[in-house]
Amino acid sequence: MKPSKLKIIGLFFIIVTMLSACEDIPPSIIAVMNNTNPPSFTFNGEGYFEDLLILEVPPENLDQDNSRHDFNKDIVIWQIRKMGQRIKPKECPRISYGIVPSGFVQEIPDKGSPPTLSEGKIYVAVPRGSVPRKIVIFTVRNGKVVELPDNFLP
Repeated sequence: MKPSKLKIIGLFFIIVTMLSACEDIPPSIIAVMNNTNPPSFTFNGEGYFEDLLILEVPPENLDQDNSRHDFNKDIVIWQIRKMGQRIKPKECPRISYGIVPSGFVQEIPDKGSPPTLSEGKIYVAVPRGSVPRKIVIFTVRNGKVVELPDNFLP
């Protein structure tokens, strides 16, 4: 007895759904909690939270000729990592730039505080679990943090 096309299509969709449910969905920054300097970040999403990087975008790495932004040329000015068991992004505490929350360790810089966020420079906040899905691009204007549009860096 041959299976009907409808049964085969149904089985295909069940398998695809099951496989997609097995993937880790990376964390996303959902909000810069305040517009003061330094900023605070909160997280949401499925999967797990591993670490947070704050990158400074050097002026020479800004879009000069509509080419693709090279994140490898950005400078990691602050990185903190969750110690012990992984946590879901929604379980992650609010993180304020330069303040290491309980249960985390600072990796960059290896000693002391990260540099103060400077007026007019461009920064990127990157949460990681597997591969970041959502980043936040921001700058400091008149002493306040201003979030920039997602397409600011091509």
